[in-house]
Formats: sequence, C-alpha cells, structure tokens
Amino acid sequence: MQKALQDSRWISHITPILSIDELQEYVQLWEAVQQIQLDTNRDDKIIWRWTTDGEYTSKGAYHIQFEGSYTKLRIMPIWKTKAEPKCRFFVWTQLHKKVLTINNLIKNKLAK
Repeated sequence: MQKALQDSRWISHITPILSIDELQEYVQLWEAVQQIQLDTNRDDKIIWRWTTDGEYTSKGAYHIQFEGSYTKLRIMPIWKTKAEPKCRFFVWTQLHKKVLTINNLIKNKLAK
C-alpha cells in the first residue's frame, strides 16, 4: 500500500476513464487517497471480507466463487410429471435458460 501511495503511483493502475460516472468516481477516490496518512511502524492486515472472522480458507473461496451462480429451483418434479419426454426436456431447458431462440442463434452467429 505504501508503495502505491508514494508519489501517487496508484494512478497508473487506473484503466481508461470512459464515462462521466467513472470520472466522478476517480475524483472521489483521488480526494479520499489524499487524506490517508500511513503509519510506517504498523504492518498491513489483510481481512477476507467473505467470512465473519476475516480469515481466508479455500473452502470459503470455493463457496463464494459460486455464490448466485446456481438456481434454487426445484427441478426434479419436472421429471416426474406425466408428460411426453420431449415436453419435460423442453421445460427443463427453458428453466435453465438454454432454449436457443432465433435471437440467440443470430447473436451466436448460428443462423441468419
């Protein structure tokens, strides 16, 4: 942290600013960083924000990696319905948002 703040070196790590919102955020960050006074006699402390105790574990990292990426839909009842297999399969694919509509086919350059 000290090296990045020294002589404002952190600025070189900012990606190109492309919008007014990014420019405003940059100015706010600049002003906040100018107020920081580092204590050179104190070591940095890294806190893992995804756990209550702040400690990193590979188990915690694995769980947070998939946070929000899976659905909590109950899909198994689909396979028990009294419908044709092709209908059950269609509903299952629709719930997983994998039905290839013409819009998706065109977007993926699989159709014209």
